[in-house]
Amino acid sequence: MGFMNILLPLIGGFGLFLLGMILMTDSLKTLAGNRLKEILGTFTGGSVSAITSGAVVTTMVQASAATALATIGFVSAGLIALPQAIGIIFGANLGTTSTAWLVAVLGFKYSIAYMSFPLVGLGAMLRLMYGGRRAALGTVLAGFGLLFIGIHTMQQGMDGLAANIDLSMYAGESLVNRLLLVIVGIVMTVLMQSSSAAIATTLIALHSGTISMDQGAAMVIGQNIGTTVTVAFAGIGATTTARRTVLAHVLFNLVTGVAAFFVLPLLVGLVYLVDRWLSINNNEILLALFHTFFNLLGVVLLFPCIPGFARLLERIVPERGSVLTRNLDDSIVEVPAVAVETARRTVNGIAVEIINGVQVLLEEKGRQEWAVRILREADHALLRTRQFMSNIKSGPDTDRVHREHISVLHAIDHLDRLIDACWESESLRILKHVDHFTSIAHHFEQELNVSMKCLQGIPGNITIEMIQEASISIAHIRKQQREDVLDRTAKGLLETDDALRQMEAVRWIDRMGYHLWRTVFHLVTPGEQGY
Repeated sequence: MGFMNILLPLIGGFGLFLLGMILMTDSLKTLAGNRLKEILGTFTGGSVSAITSGAVVTTMVQASAATALATIGFVSAGLIALPQAIGIIFGANLGTTSTAWLVAVLGFKYSIAYMSFPLVGLGAMLRLMYGGRRAALGTVLAGFGLLFIGIHTMQQGMDGLAANIDLSMYAGESLVNRLLLVIVGIVMTVLMQSSSAAIATTLIALHSGTISMDQGAAMVIGQNIGTTVTVAFAGIGATTTARRTVLAHVLFNLVTGVAAFFVLPLLVGLVYLVDRWLSINNNEILLALFHTFFNLLGVVLLFPCIPGFARLLERIVPERGSVLTRNLDDSIVEVPAVAVETARRTVNGIAVEIINGVQVLLEEKGRQEWAVRILREADHALLRTRQFMSNIKSGPDTDRVHREHISVLHAIDHLDRLIDACWESESLRILKHVDHFTSIAHHFEQELNVSMKCLQGIPGNITIEMIQEASISIAHIRKQQREDVLDRTAKGLLETDDALRQMEAVRWIDRMGYHLWRTVFHLVTPGEQGY
């Protein structure tokens, strides 16, 4: 019964803590919404600002995974370069230390645990009575309350554990004992699948006297290293960009952990020195300070090497798969703002390839086979993009993202129809014998060239209206050609079957011009009205 009185509060308290952390993290991500994109996009100009933005976003949402996912999407979308992504990952590791500070500063005050019960009740009421951001806020409050109730419950079990277990023989003074404690920390994180939960458990053990400060410091090092196991699994089967980002996370934690392991006495001594200066007199806060110090050590060690680090990652994880869809990583669909932008840029690249293929089809230089191959690759890329888009969920509560999402879907639909039209080679053959072919071809080639420049962002006086005007000109020629063909047919100058084929051929290029214009419109001005 004594053992069960220890074990049950530990298990139940851990479950409550983990549930509170999950609820709070998921809802904070919902509340942050597009701000993840805004913050990362604003503060990633250089390595220092990238590290800062990574730390800020991770602190906001209490989840380095959300920051990593957003970072993968930003690299995929081409908004930031790999060196900047590495800086964000470094900052995200600093940001994760905020959980330890939260637990250390607030978690061991009984008044906080007592006040957590009304927080859970208030949060549940908000969740039930409202929707949207108010419901998300309610879930944050309920998760926050459950987190501290869990800590208080675990404390009860840990107090009993401290009275029955003596770990003094495993003090972190010798390298062997220190290594054993690091391994314990790694195992804790792997089993719990949460470094935050593992560190919170260590803080509770320290508070109850089950472990010493030196032992807790060694275990925290192991817990930081343990996160690499979970992250490494996330990289299996992922895109090249995702695997490079995952590898950056893994290498940072390994290098930081190894460095901290060998200078552990110095780091602990530095913490005690700060304690003497500031008279903190609180072991839990000192352990949180140690957690921050040794992550900061990793940033200081690796910061000068970020450019070389990026080149190393590119060598270890070379580019593979289709160039057109290499940036589509299913893991980033959890961050709709980033996922939609990644899809938009991918579709933009596919559209450029399709224009290349169409331009070659209009030529008479024997390169039609090359054009067919390009168009087939683009067709496969569109299929993959549609699969990616089907997993993105953007609700009306994220109005701008929702409208951009719809724009990308429109662009995909128009490109699908454009490719379908490209296979109508008979229409192309007949079109070249139509009286108005020279005028139609001129306007269509002009539309193709302007569309290409617009999609590639080539500087110049290029506007969407120029593409629209070219498409409208083709439509006017089609109407004029139809009247001419019908008139000639009525006069017996043209066979009826030939007339129908000619009119269909001109309708064909009119359709091509229309779908091209609408594609560029939705990609260059995402979120604008119009179909």
